[in-house]
Amino acid sequence: PTFQSREFHSIFVDGSLDLNGTVNNNTPTLANLSLLADGQYTVEVEAMDEATNRLNSSEIIIIIDTTAPTVLSQNTNDSNNVVKSTDVLNISATITDVNNVTSAIINGTTMLQAGNLWSTLNTTSDFGCSSDGACVLTFIAVDDVSNTNNTETLTITVDDTKPSVSSGDTNDTDEIVQSTTPLNISVTVSDVNISTVVVNGSIM
Repeated sequence: PTFQSREFHSIFVDGSLDLNGTVNNNTPTLANLSLLADGQYTVEVEAMDEATNRLNSSEIIIIIDTTAPTVLSQNTNDSNNVVKSTDVLNISATITDVNNVTSAIINGTTMLQAGNLWSTLNTTSDFGCSSDGACVLTFIAVDDVSNTNNTETLTITVDDTKPSVSSGDTNDTDEIVQSTTPLNISVTVSDVNISTVVVNGSIM
């Protein structure tokens, strides 16, 4: 608070005396309140001259907020978060704060707000994930007074490499068979994220 020309001042927080001090006449004066926990407080300033004439200010409502936003339920629209660098990802998170979240960014991309849900729609490479392997996405959430949470992450795996297929074979020695002959077809498939192998429409 700033005080105008009085000899003495007292500051009350929620009705209790927090601080006494003196001021110079006609000189704005700064005063530091005691360390207050997060929450809302009513502050009132009382000025008194040497003749004990007193004047109280109007009540001032202040909010103490030293807590960073909370980031939860980080997710993408991909079922297992194994994607190509060209895939379009809808990344979302639930971000809350006791007062107000002013911004949320993920790997340099600004997220859009709908209530407590923040999301963004971008290709994987837009987040800097363009090389095969694990890529860590970091959420940065900021509130009204610049309290920042930058500790929450989401890891996706980029895979732009096709599977390697080799050593296709059957249980028939010369590969000459009748249409009704059962065949055991085998093949060697190599990939770090193999999902399915299909031969002529049949899943192996």
